[in-house]
Amino acid sequence: MSETPKHTCGVRELSPAANSGGNKGTLEPHSIWPHAPTHRLTETGVYMVTAGTYQKTPLFHDDRALRMLQTALLTIAAKYAWHLQAWAILTNHYHFIAAAPADANTLTPLIRELH
Repeated sequence: MSETPKHTCGVRELSPAANSGGNKGTLEPHSIWPHAPTHRLTETGVYMVTAGTYQKTPLFHDDRALRMLQTALLTIAAKYAWHLQAWAILTNHYHFIAAAPADANTLTPLIRELH
């Protein structure tokens, strides 16, 4: 029995076959959304990141907490030269879409610092 891989952040990307519609309706097992798509943190491009609170606890339940998380996201993304295109911050999770800098490997430290 194989063990489920542990992921350090919520970055998910479909394989090129899934993006291009290759194989007419069949996807490679590793690229089926959202279970375990390939994490490609070395490629430049635009990434969508999703992260949630532990056990979906609504930690960001008021305007002050939501603003704090948004300020942290904007500040830390700029620090690592990620160019935010869009973001949504909710009580128990957030999403953002950002263009990677030349070194996309900086996404992991960005998320670690944000968390």
